Amino acid sequence: MSYGYSSLLPKREINADIFANDNKKWNGNLTRIAIWDTGVDPTAAGLQITPDGKPKIVDMIDASGSGDVKMKCKRHVDQVNRTIETLTGRKVEIPNHWNPPDGIIRIGVKLASELFPKLLMQRLRNENRDNFWRPSIKRLAANLACDLTEAEEYLSDITQNINRISISSSDKDSPRKFVENDSSKTLHDDILCTDQKTDPISCQMNSNFSSHQVKREKREQFGLTPTAAKAQLKAAARSLEDSLSLLDQRYSPMEILYDCFVFHNGSEWVACVDTSPYNPGKKLSDLPLLRDYTVNHEYASFGEQTQLYYTVKIFDNGKLLQIVTNNSSHGTHVAAIASAYFPACSSKHPSKHSPRKQPTDVFASANKTITDAAKSISHFCDRNGVAQVHRL
Repeated sequence: MSYGYSSLLPKREINADIFANDNKKWNGNLTRIAIWDTGVDPTAAGLQITPDGKPKIVDMIDASGSGDVKMKCKRHVDQVNRTIETLTGRKVEIPNHWNPPDGIIRIGVKLASELFPKLLMQRLRNENRDNFWRPSIKRLAANLACDLTEAEEYLSDITQNINRISISSSDKDSPRKFVENDSSKTLHDDILCTDQKTDPISCQMNSNFSSHQVKREKREQFGLTPTAAKAQLKAAARSLEDSLSLLDQRYSPMEILYDCFVFHNGSEWVACVDTSPYNPGKKLSDLPLLRDYTVNHEYASFGEQTQLYYTVKIFDNGKLLQIVTNNSSHGTHVAAIASAYFPACSSKHPSKHSPRKQPTDVFASANKTITDAAKSISHFCDRNGVAQVHRL
């Protein structure tokens, strides 16, 4: 595109170009604004630095309460004992570079559904259903069909053997005794072989007569014939197939839970959100320790599958962790309109909409009521010394 990013902004449509030309010295220097919206992506182009090299986004705050994590539970570690149990029941090995002087690590837990945009959660759940759940259901159904076929073949073989033994016994004049149990209809016939010189099949049946006698008595209680046994197997298989189908229809995705850790490293509070269970190949020791965003503007990702970034704030001496995300692109869009700056395009097409202006991202959930939003705005302004609030 010949005009670059600058041409994408509707400056002419809203007369912003006229305002900028009439006030060329008003470039947003020493001006800070709060973007009270759905959150801002900390990696967004145009929101990284100002013309004089300062960080664009001054702070990232969650005013909705959805990112709050209570960190009241404590675990103690030392140089020898480094394994703790988290609130999700996992046993985790604390990395060697986590060395709180007091040995205290605060732990908490957070649901992804309280942090992620709805569309992202829906996509992750659909992928889990299509990539793991549905294939498992299909494997179970295939195994069921295979087991049914093998069982039917087994019953057919037994019936043929019984018939062959019965025919062979009736043709030979040998002192043997059949244990009568309607051999033409029962599932198994028990044969007593008294002549050791008879055919091998009969002698084998004779050697196992005692066990056959016990089994015969049990079968007499149920009176199963091969035909009845096959019918029951098919009915049971159909019932299991219906159960699998119903189970698939009522699929309910498992929640994504993140273990959270906070501790004081001797100079400042740091936090870690354990995303390793959902990122193959990652361990807790591989994950970053984040400081409050205002310290060094650090951020991390929930994983390549999510492409969602987050920052943290730590309050009340580590008792409250705040995970700041965004639940749509609207907040980033608003922040870019208000103060975006693209260094690569500034020489040919300079930005005329306050390139030096520094925004503070304030995430406000769309699910909040007007009263809740007003209270959170008032609390935010009091805590951060905001003098004026304007609605865009």
